[in-house]
Amino acid sequence: KISRQLNYIIVTSLQRMPSNNNNKRAALPSNEETLSLLLPESKSPRSTMRVADPISVPLGGGDGSAVDALAATTASKTLTLPEETGIAVKNNNSSHGNSSNIADTTRTATTLQYSSTRSGSNLGSHNKNNNNNNNNTSIYFQNNPSPRSPSVAQLRLNEKLSLLSGQTMWLLPPLRRFDVPSIRLADGPHGVRKPVREYSLQRSHPATCFPTAAALACSWDPALVRSVGKALRHECVHHEVSCLLGPGMNLKRHACGGRNFEYFSEDPYLTGELAAAYIQGVQGSGQVAACVKHFAVNNQESHRFVVCATVDERTLRELYLRHFERVIKDKTNPPLAVMCAYNKVNGQYCSEHDYLNVQILRHEWGYDGVLMSDWGAVNDRVAGLRTQLDLEMPGSYGAHHREIRRALDSGELTEAEIDTSAQRVLNLIERVRVVVDDNNNNKDASRSGNNSTRSKRTTATSTTMEEDVSGSSAHAQSTALLSSNNRLSWPVQHDIAKKTAMECAVLLRNKDNFLPLNSNNVQSVAVIGEFGKSFPRFQGGGSSHVQSEWVRAAYDEVFRFCDNVSFASGYEEDDEDTEQVNTELLQEAIDVAKEAQFVLLCVGLPEIMESEGFDRPHMKMPAQHNALVTEVCKVNSNVIVVLSNGGAVEMPWVDQPKAIFESYLLGEAGGAAIVDLVFGTQSPSGKLSESFPLQLSDVLADQNFPGSRDRVEYREGLDVGYRYFDSANQPVLFPFGHGLTYTTFSYVELEIEVLQDETHSKRVKVSIGLSNTGKFPAKEVIQCYVRDVTATVHRPFQELRAFEKVFLHPGETTKVVLQLEFEAFAFYDVGVKDWIVEPGDFEIRIGSSSRDVRQTQVVELTTGQFASTEAQQSYPPRPVGSIVKLDDDTFSKRFRGSLGKINQCITPLHDNFHRNSLLKEVSASSSIGSFLLWVVFKGSVADIKPGPSFKRDRKLMEAAVRNLPLRAIVLFGKGSISFELMDALIFFMNGLYSSAMAGLLVACTPFRRKAKKPSPEQVVYEAVPVEP
Repeated sequence: KISRQLNYIIVTSLQRMPSNNNNKRAALPSNEETLSLLLPESKSPRSTMRVADPISVPLGGGDGSAVDALAATTASKTLTLPEETGIAVKNNNSSHGNSSNIADTTRTATTLQYSSTRSGSNLGSHNKNNNNNNNNTSIYFQNNPSPRSPSVAQLRLNEKLSLLSGQTMWLLPPLRRFDVPSIRLADGPHGVRKPVREYSLQRSHPATCFPTAAALACSWDPALVRSVGKALRHECVHHEVSCLLGPGMNLKRHACGGRNFEYFSEDPYLTGELAAAYIQGVQGSGQVAACVKHFAVNNQESHRFVVCATVDERTLRELYLRHFERVIKDKTNPPLAVMCAYNKVNGQYCSEHDYLNVQILRHEWGYDGVLMSDWGAVNDRVAGLRTQLDLEMPGSYGAHHREIRRALDSGELTEAEIDTSAQRVLNLIERVRVVVDDNNNNKDASRSGNNSTRSKRTTATSTTMEEDVSGSSAHAQSTALLSSNNRLSWPVQHDIAKKTAMECAVLLRNKDNFLPLNSNNVQSVAVIGEFGKSFPRFQGGGSSHVQSEWVRAAYDEVFRFCDNVSFASGYEEDDEDTEQVNTELLQEAIDVAKEAQFVLLCVGLPEIMESEGFDRPHMKMPAQHNALVTEVCKVNSNVIVVLSNGGAVEMPWVDQPKAIFESYLLGEAGGAAIVDLVFGTQSPSGKLSESFPLQLSDVLADQNFPGSRDRVEYREGLDVGYRYFDSANQPVLFPFGHGLTYTTFSYVELEIEVLQDETHSKRVKVSIGLSNTGKFPAKEVIQCYVRDVTATVHRPFQELRAFEKVFLHPGETTKVVLQLEFEAFAFYDVGVKDWIVEPGDFEIRIGSSSRDVRQTQVVELTTGQFASTEAQQSYPPRPVGSIVKLDDDTFSKRFRGSLGKINQCITPLHDNFHRNSLLKEVSASSSIGSFLLWVVFKGSVADIKPGPSFKRDRKLMEAAVRNLPLRAIVLFGKGSISFELMDALIFFMNGLYSSAMAGLLVACTPFRRKAKKPSPEQVVYEAVPVEP
């Protein structure tokens, strides 16, 4: 079929061309002598559906035909075809063989290039198996356009609708009429999670587990993060994944956020810079799309499907959107997809939020990529399409298509709005088609290995480790390089994970330069704690859980430096009790510690205490873990504590150990990385990307976290993380940016030069000398904070505006240059609805952390724009050291001149259930609700097998299921239940039996498309306040 289609296109194009001798149309050969398009042999017909698959075309028939005439000379010729043909031909006779780079052809593929060095053979004698035939030319499908790449105008309505929803849990639908294949999405962000079964959360194909975002951010190294993104891209191609759901970019508003381990930082600037590097790595070759998430203000797991975040516009802009803006407006490589969040923001669900999705994302930031829903996040599909939510995930199996058709019939929705979203999804599919080597017979071969040994792994076919390219031809360039000889090396991926982990670990405390240990002086080491041997804590729970089969535990790695290694479990792996202590296990650990010269004490937060689906209720570690540190330090003075946790914890014993490492969740090679750092193979260089408060009550946002079922108020405003602690002079356990090395650094000669000072354009050059004054080669992160000294509105005491990671040998000195531009001095003025810089004095503060500032200097900016009255009234200035009031009056003033009103998240009180009622709510007072909860829970835990993780896996699923809204049952039901049937069940639960029976008839009729949408008075839909 493809052969006939291409034959027709080329012949038709040639008919339109004049001959070389006159303006008459060229004569064509007979049917037997026309271009014979011979598809290459393949073990799978799937290979013919891929971008850049060559189709051999012998040129010239020796009979004076048009083709022969055009190929009559030995010089290279170019045959121009109409642009709509979408065909490019490249001669295969170059000295580079048949893998010639097809980047020479234009993106629109309007050119046929060939060399006419003929051997005298005629068209009919072409041998399809002869790759050395001088007349052999390759035709490549190009991205835009091609016979398999239709425009949305060519699609039927049902084809357009299919593009607006996933085909399954992880696949986007194909367009079979145009041979457009399906593409696969997969969870990230620190590993590729390709489930073994569609709905399996625990079982997935083996992949490398890199450090989670919480750990990765502590590297403060965009180049390192870019390399991790590139490694993830290679595994995506190996697993045939075209879109990786990452990075997670939400801010750490509160230390107890359940998914904090998936997020970078409490600071939007640091988050934005690292996320941009991650995206560049993933999308570098054009083969894989990155999908940033979750847009926006998604900072908790409690009631995440229905909770409404009430936030003023300045806080929204400066904290919760700034990092998204950074990556969306990246001119080099913006993300190809954005995922909306579950929650509401100021009264509207993110999946249908006109202000966020249309006014800001599309219009203000100019984003034209795909906006997709989080899984099950769609509340009203028609409203989502009107606010340019292009893609709903997972596939709803037509459940929303009926509502869309009804909206089209009534005029509530136009087909032009559907066309816009369908075209974006089509563009994404065309952009990221992955070329797969069909000769690979072991695509999903397991990665061999265990916790204690370096085992040889099975290699699998993937992309070449090509250099990153950008631009419209990136996909064609990378796919042209694919070969069955290029393989993905699992050991190389693992080494990348280890090197990354070593850059991320943070040395919090090193009393009297206790570390590094000299292996020549180490006689015995005790490893205490299950995290150090049998149950390494290296990743978080939930959708990001990676199936890693080469996890290296600290206990096994210590043998590389010491032969005498003992062990005590210390605690049970799922012990989450914050009150009770197991005295038997504690005594065993004390006895082992007494006999050892050094103790490596591995404690932290068990996975059962922090995961997607629920928030932590406190910052405490289990009582057993705290008791271990206290009691072991009493019997051994050489204790090194290694913390494994996804977020900040309280440390009542902080002054007792000689050294403390914060490892967060370092991935599969975390154990090896920590041991290497302890023994001085490399100096630690990680810096905290979040503040560690002394106790939970010190966190200002804790007064409004996690809020109620329907509403969480961001009353703390800008006072999040170090912005609050430094402005209020609040003592902390460890400050933002803190991290020690095995050497010392000197900061000297701060120089500042104003290069540009205009109202809307600023450029300031900051130079600082840095010297390694110690005895160990190491890296230092220079952090640049800016303080507005003369502001007429409240501004945080200081804000991170630039940073640079520098490696120096002992005695080496370098000069580091940082650039500060308009954004470094600006704040968002709610009165003028824009970013402004007030003229005045700004203090440039250079340091090793937010509390370790080494050099300061004031610079004056003489031009700018003074704050509006609305800005001054909503955030009046306050002295350093004062505590902000969180009363109603203060909070309501911040909404003056801002988006929405303070009461937009107030949900009308009623006793009836609706589509957004949670399963835990309906199960408490309805037998139907109890039955639904039982059915959904049973289905969710079907894949959970008995074993060490059984308890925590069930806890995760129970929390997730209980907090599901009723509408999500339809979205996850794979077509087994419709919205019409769910509405009928809701009527039953509300005691409206006549309406329920009528609903059942509607649900069972084949004419559901004509059924009317229930009115709000029937209390099926949740009442939502209307924005003014």
